[in-house]
Amino acid sequence: QINLINHGALGANVNGGTLIVQPRFTFTNDGGSLLAKNGATASLLAGTYSAINGGSYRIFDNSGFTLTGVTLSNLTLDVDNTDSILDNNSVSVSTNSTFSNIVNQAAVTVQNARTLTLSPGDLTNNGTITLDSTGSNTAISLSDPADLLVSIGGTGRILMDSSTERITGTTNHVFQHEAGHTIEGSGNIGTAALHLDNRGTISANLPGQSLILDDRLGGFPNTGTLQAINGGILDIKDPLAHQDGLLFVDSGSAAVSTSTITQSGGTTRVDGNLTTTSMHMTGGVLQGIGNIDSALVANYCLVSPGNSTGTLSIDSMTQGPGA
Repeated sequence: QINLINHGALGANVNGGTLIVQPRFTFTNDGGSLLAKNGATASLLAGTYSAINGGSYRIFDNSGFTLTGVTLSNLTLDVDNTDSILDNNSVSVSTNSTFSNIVNQAAVTVQNARTLTLSPGDLTNNGTITLDSTGSNTAISLSDPADLLVSIGGTGRILMDSSTERITGTTNHVFQHEAGHTIEGSGNIGTAALHLDNRGTISANLPGQSLILDDRLGGFPNTGTLQAINGGILDIKDPLAHQDGLLFVDSGSAAVSTSTITQSGGTTRVDGNLTTTSMHMTGGVLQGIGNIDSALVANYCLVSPGNSTGTLSIDSMTQGPGA
């Protein structure tokens, strides 16, 4: 085994074949490229993989990378999607691996019982990251010893569909979910380990399944979109400070909070069922044609039942000044 520096083109290009890359410690694309194409797989074994001087990691149609205990550092997982079929430029996390300051354009799958760790640095996800649990805990874990704030941004999505799928991390870390990015499905975000700051879209969109928001500090801000749609259940375990953006509960869906929702701006639209211990409004708009099972205190806000027409049912309401 030797450390590898690549200045040329190194590629897996035989249909159905696998090219194994096994450095002693490091693999550096110094102006070169590591490719997977023609239905082949590049299998990256343990080591740290990086790129300098325009070096690239590129996945062509119906091809992919497999990650086995690797660290990807300061690089872009790029795709060449000429057939316009989404998500067939794949990256499989087959053993626990780490992303450090990565831009992802590909379709990443974290396999059952595996963890993808973000450390150090942030993630720009313009592709998809799917947690693929078949019964064991499968996770994205945030852990940056130098910076307690870790962000996930970009235009892509994180897909979850099981109670054993989670976004977690090292205690004291802040998870800043950036505008434009989406987390959807069911599972657990926070696991009482992270403090959540949501600026993007978090969507409970699987019928009858719960997406749990479990904040470490016992309360979190929202300036993005929190929604329950398609019969999904948004389960908020801690006080929510809805400062801006949208809290939306679609017809046939539910949001359940075991604590207080405080709204100082933005819009809450309830067309389904919202249950919380109490709801305090000091700004923003409340609308919809659903049911709020809570005591509502409204000050300096707009309560606008219906969606042009319809009835919004509220368990009880105290109207103060400015409402």
